[in-house]
Amino acid sequence: ASLEQKEKELSSAAVVISQLRNEATTSHHLHDSSHKMFDSELESARGQIEFLASERSSCKGDTTYLKEMHQEEKLLMEKNLLEKDILLREKSVEIEELSNKLACLEESRESYTRETSAAAVRERHLWARSERKYDALQVVRSNIQQLSIELNFIRCEFVSAMAEIKQN
Repeated sequence: ASLEQKEKELSSAAVVISQLRNEATTSHHLHDSSHKMFDSELESARGQIEFLASERSSCKGDTTYLKEMHQEEKLLMEKNLLEKDILLREKSVEIEELSNKLACLEESRESYTRETSAAAVRERHLWARSERKYDALQVVRSNIQQLSIELNFIRCEFVSAMAEIKQN
């Protein structure tokens, strides 16, 4: 009986050992799989670190470049301001000259206005005279039109009379 019991225990122990081996194999596979995944994540992290280091280096270069560009822009802006200041002074001189010319032109305009007002009075007299002549001309035109109508009427009577004479 003890031999059978020992065989059952041995058989039972063999099953337990087989289960432990299967669990160990599965655990080993899981460990290998986890280890591979960890290695992969580690490689990915290294790649990201290298990329970020490269980006940081690039940014440092960009910062240096931007500082240089800022300095160049500042110098260019100062140059532009100086040029605009010179241009402003030149324009101020031109404005003063034009103001003086404007004052002379205003004086000339006042003198011209006095002369033209006298000429306007003469023009109104001439205009009134020309209107009277125009009115007289319209009367003559009207008379000519009336005479033309009468002449056409006489022509018609003449043609009619000639036609009667030819018939008789």
